[in-house]
Amino acid sequence: MGCSNSDSKFPSQTSQLESQVANTSNELAQLRSDLSGLTNAILQVQRHWESNLNELWTQVGAQNERVHNSLMAIADWTNSFKPPKVVYVPTTPASSKASTLSNGVPVSIYNEILRTAKAKYPTDFDMQEFVVRQQIEAYLKLHPR
Repeated sequence: MGCSNSDSKFPSQTSQLESQVANTSNELAQLRSDLSGLTNAILQVQRHWESNLNELWTQVGAQNERVHNSLMAIADWTNSFKPPKVVYVPTTPASSKASTLSNGVPVSIYNEILRTAKAKYPTDFDMQEFVVRQQIEAYLKLHPR
């Protein structure tokens, strides 16, 4: 019996392996190319979103400034609004020579009551009226006719 070497199988196996290596190399090259393309696409999408986000923040900032300016204008307007000045003044006698009002209070006393009410409540006209009425009532109780 002799030794039989099966060297005839090696060349076919070698060529199969070389073919598989070539195919794998081609597939790897294609995968590298695909990966490069995906990376570029992702970078483009990222730049697009960054651009859109920056534009959005710019618009939000501008809108915020417009709202702030509007609120400040409204605040300025409401702070500058002065209600009409109304003071309670009972009817005075037609004659300028009269020394008392028709309700029996001397003009000088009435003027002092009114001056005091205006000084104490310069913008609260309802309180001015209330004080004047109360003081006239008190005066008439102390000085009956």
